[in-house]
Amino acid sequence: LAEVHKRAIRGEQVKEEDTPDLVKQFLPRNHGGELGKWYDENAPQRVKEYIRENRKALRRVKFAEQDVEFHLDDGISVKGRIDLVRENDGKTAIVDLKSSLASQSPDVSWIQLYAYALGYKELTGRDVDYVELYHVKEGERKQRHVTKSNLGSMRQRINKAAVAVRNRQLKRDPSEDKCKRCDFSSLCSKRAN
Repeated sequence: LAEVHKRAIRGEQVKEEDTPDLVKQFLPRNHGGELGKWYDENAPQRVKEYIRENRKALRRVKFAEQDVEFHLDDGISVKGRIDLVRENDGKTAIVDLKSSLASQSPDVSWIQLYAYALGYKELTGRDVDYVELYHVKEGERKQRHVTKSNLGSMRQRINKAAVAVRNRQLKRDPSEDKCKRCDFSSLCSKRAN
């Protein structure tokens, strides 16, 4: 979908008929696991549906795969990459594409999106009106307003986390469920077996 968005930014009209070439060129083969199998069997149809469902929205894409960085007090820097920024009627939305509902906790995803809103403000000088999660497998989107309160809370949360990291006060909280989903569990001596 990143390629679909990049083509839209260049002014190219992305068509449903482009789907086989997009999937062949940009979707890695043999992902493995349950999600990989699902993508191998269903990606062409989901990409085609996404293009059809978002035909008008694709004309409003402003950024795709945009690196952002913002700075807080005490030398704290946060970097990230926004999947998609859309504008519609003077309103700006940051969209994060997730492979499925199960790929990441929604709470973590919303935190990520509010952090991206801070980065977008530093990059462009403009506020974000909405943040949106789009789950590709399910074709589901959820949207939230961005408020000054959300962003103030995010700044506080990041500052608190940075202090905890600097002071080595990170609470270890392994559980079988968390460790199973963690990308670093094979490296962790505290993982739950």
